Amino acid sequence: MQFNKVFISYVGDNYDAAEELYDLFQNNDLDPWLDKKKLKIGQDWNLYIQEAIEKSDFIVMLFSTKSVLKRSFYQKELRTALRLVEEKLPTDIFILPVKVEDCEIPEVFTTSRYNQSPLNCICKRCSLTRPVSQVDR
Repeated sequence: MQFNKVFISYVGDNYDAAEELYDLFQNNDLDPWLDKKKLKIGQDWNLYIQEAIEKSDFIVMLFSTKSVLKRSFYQKELRTALRLVEEKLPTDIFILPVKVEDCEIPEVFTTSRYNQSPLNCICKRCSLTRPVSQVDR
């Protein structure tokens, strides 16, 4: 069984990073899903986003100062991902928290299931190209 479906969740301010990750994943034989790349005019975007999340093998949640404070559909995607992870085995990797800039992430990601530090985004547009502990302040 091949695990290659990746849903990318972001807020509008982080679209450039999401798009760059989409291209990176696609160029490495993964099947990324990004709303602006996959949705067609007239589609019920709420339904298709929900379906894409549920069919994904992995969900990349892009975290930034904007995403953690903004009331948006991103929050719904985050809650959906957290609900779906409860149906997985404890050893399954499903949600990949990725920081696009130095920011606080929701407390749920400091629990035992996510006891490792979030990944730092590697795309050229992000301010994090080194571990967070080494970011100039």
